[in-house]
Amino acid sequence: MITKMKNLPEPLQRQVLFRLGYSFLALLMCAIVFFWTRDAYSVLACIGLFAFFLISAFLLLHQCNARKYIVLSGTCAEVILTTVRKRTKAIHLKTAEHTIWVSVRHRLRKIPVGTRIDLYIAPATTVDERNGIHRIYNYITLEMKGAQ
Repeated sequence: MITKMKNLPEPLQRQVLFRLGYSFLALLMCAIVFFWTRDAYSVLACIGLFAFFLISAFLLLHQCNARKYIVLSGTCAEVILTTVRKRTKAIHLKTAEHTIWVSVRHRLRKIPVGTRIDLYIAPATTVDERNGIHRIYNYITLEMKGAQ
């Protein structure tokens, strides 16, 4: 498994390791809940969470080793922020052919306009088009490479 991990790009390695880490945290939580409550039914939720993250990590590893991902490279043309807390809601990614609107899933630090971004998506990702801009709502991981 380690040799398979070394063949992956660094952002995909990080994503697999995050999922494995979450699965082992769920296993640790399972042990703590069991020793605290001594009830097998309380542990079932933690076991389910452990299984979910572990299966998710191995499916992602298998998908990436089979090269079933697409890398979209471009520069950040615009950052859309939320109204109240001013967090990053979406970005406009300018590639050679298209402008892509990407909905940001997790908190990212402020992304300056002009930052080079690699977006890793699955081939089955749905891409909507509205007003000549392609929209992506789901991706595997996003890598920022610094200002251009």
